[in-house]
Amino acid sequence: GIVVESPRHDPYVDAFEWYCLECHRLVYRFEYPLRQSQEIVTVMPPLFDKFYNDEALRKCGHCGATHPGRKALQAAVAQ
Repeated sequence: GIVVESPRHDPYVDAFEWYCLECHRLVYRFEYPLRQSQEIVTVMPPLFDKFYNDEALRKCGHCGATHPGRKALQAAVAQ
């Protein structure tokens, strides 16, 4: 994946997006207003877990493919 960051000013709305590995369309996006830069360490993991643990959120609305989730991506990166 790609992480794009810029200088932040509090409060700052951060956004995360996942794309379909088949058709490359947006599968899921969430935004969260960060009030402090350090907040990302505590706030983001549960939001990521929400996506990775919910197959309905990982299903592409365009082509129907299901994003493989965290474990499959970690396995692919490890190879």
